[in-house]
Amino acid sequence: MRGEMVSEIIPRWLSLDSAASYCSVSRSTMERWIRSCHVYATKQGRHWFVDRLAIDAFMSEPADQSLRDPRAAALSQSIVRRTRR
Repeated sequence: MRGEMVSEIIPRWLSLDSAASYCSVSRSTMERWIRSCHVYATKQGRHWFVDRLAIDAFMSEPADQSLRDPRAAALSQSIVRRTRR
């Protein structure tokens, strides 16, 4: 029932800026997620539209910071290297 209520309030297709705001991330992060095929988007003319259901699915996946923030991946790899020495 909650999913039905959300879909009535928030449209399925969001502009790039709206999608970034919906996820509380920057526009560049949303663009990176789209380029890396974690989130589906389509281009209509000059404007990108992001599928909110794809965002919800991606955000509900187990938290793997390496997928979401490359700096976090680099940091975690450097920590692993230091602990293995």
